[in-house]
Amino acid sequence: MAFQNILMAVDASPYSLKSTQAGFDLARSCGADVTLIYVIDPVLEMGNIDGGEFPDQARQRERAAGQTLLDNLKQSAGSGLTVQTLMPEGKPEETILAAVEDAGADLLVIGTHDRSGLLHLLQGSMTDYVLRHSKVPVLVVPTHLQD
Repeated sequence: MAFQNILMAVDASPYSLKSTQAGFDLARSCGADVTLIYVIDPVLEMGNIDGGEFPDQARQRERAAGQTLLDNLKQSAGSGLTVQTLMPEGKPEETILAAVEDAGADLLVIGTHDRSGLLHLLQGSMTDYVLRHSKVPVLVVPTHLQD
């Protein structure tokens, strides 16, 4: 199966770069275009009023961090790849799936945070949700393979 348009969901986790590099390698081998998406979760940008950070400040900080990440990842793609970037706001799993359709992606590349136990029970797994609801193939790059 030759992919033509790969959407890669990225975040600020330490292994996001490695999963993105795996996606870039696949895109090169297929001659596919790439779209990187960094989703700003409104829940996470509420700020910390006790710490002196208001929602607008948190939103600006998150946008700046997201843009820096997208710029760095795009630069790491090197020459020979067409890379677009997106930074929408929304619930990450739903926003990523909507972006797959909007971008006309035929593959989604996503890393897994490898949550388990109580943390998985309380927070759920965005990756699990995406796997259950995606209309295109999903390449999941697990944490333990990235060492």
